[in-house]
Amino acid sequence: DRVVVDKVVQRIAADGPVRGGATAVNLSVDTINVPTFVEWVDDKLKAVPDVARHIILEVAEHAIIANIGSVKTAFSRLRDTGVRLSIDRFGQSTASVGYLRGLEVDYIKIDGSYTRGMVDSTDRQFFVQALVGIAHGLNIQVVTEYIETEKDFELARSLGVDGAQGYFIGKPE
Repeated sequence: DRVVVDKVVQRIAADGPVRGGATAVNLSVDTINVPTFVEWVDDKLKAVPDVARHIILEVAEHAIIANIGSVKTAFSRLRDTGVRLSIDRFGQSTASVGYLRGLEVDYIKIDGSYTRGMVDSTDRQFFVQALVGIAHGLNIQVVTEYIETEKDFELARSLGVDGAQGYFIGKPE
């Protein structure tokens, strides 16, 4: 994780932000739970606030649920650097909604198991729309994964989703 954060910071500092304005970095729970790592990231990002504002730090939901206290502490500290914070693969846990208010994230990225094939599933559409309503009520933006067609994209927009990820948006580079 240190290498990835370091490379992302260097790239944004040298080349400016990517198209769309932000680069998301997935952090493992193994590192987000280590106070020396959080201190290192905090120091690194505070030194480059114009870069930090173009970074989104993500942690997978299953890791957050099992380590809510340490993740909350880390997120609280890192928020002061100017980065944005996100929960990746949101919806995997039945405890999802209960901890959102206290974690103070900027985004949730809904797990692809709910968004893949959403066009053909009213249950998935209902779930996504419900999550969007809850998240927006907490001033959290919602991103969907696996948006592969224009039809997927238009449906996600109609459900109030704020952002999308998938081959329709852009293939990995």
